[in-house]
Amino acid sequence: MSAITVGQRLAILKALKEAIDAENADTRAEAEEIYRGIRQTTGVKSAEVALPDGTAVATVSIKAGPTTVTVDEAALLEWTERHAPGEVEEVIDSAALTDPEVLAWFRENRPEAVTRRVRPAWRQLKLAEASKNKGDVVDPLTGEARKIAEFVQGKPTGAFALTLVAKNGSANVLDALQSGALSPDLTGVTKLLSSLSPSGPEGA
Repeated sequence: MSAITVGQRLAILKALKEAIDAENADTRAEAEEIYRGIRQTTGVKSAEVALPDGTAVATVSIKAGPTTVTVDEAALLEWTERHAPGEVEEVIDSAALTDPEVLAWFRENRPEAVTRRVRPAWRQLKLAEASKNKGDVVDPLTGEARKIAEFVQGKPTGAFALTLVAKNGSANVLDALQSGALSPDLTGVTKLLSSLSPSGPEGA
């Protein structure tokens, strides 16, 4: 058998990557269904992945559901005008942006076209504060609280992250595959690898 060229090696690696990516997508979808049920019914946030001999090789972190935020813009603006007026800015209503006049002209001659809003950086800061206080912002001087948003935690979707053990996690998984301790059913990858083997379909 003649040595393969670098181009052939690249083609093999690309085919392997595509097969592995496809298997990974299918397996993750299957895992998300399982992990969604686990997180929703038991509240478990993480799980250890171990080899048949008990060696820990990875940790699966099951993510919480997405958080939906509903901001009371009027309340946020009113609170900011009272406690941090410098963080409020004037902007032209979007409906007036097609008018060729400039902002100064609008402010003087068309004040109804100018609206007030909380500066984006301050808005982000206050929403971060509210997320830790059940939707409230608090006056640091008086302790007065004002609700500016509602945060609703959605149900876990099953989304997760898998992290291999830092010390020998990847090596231990590969060793288990080579020794036969792990025999995964990776249909696409297995079929492709068997076709590359000298004893496979083309070498038979």
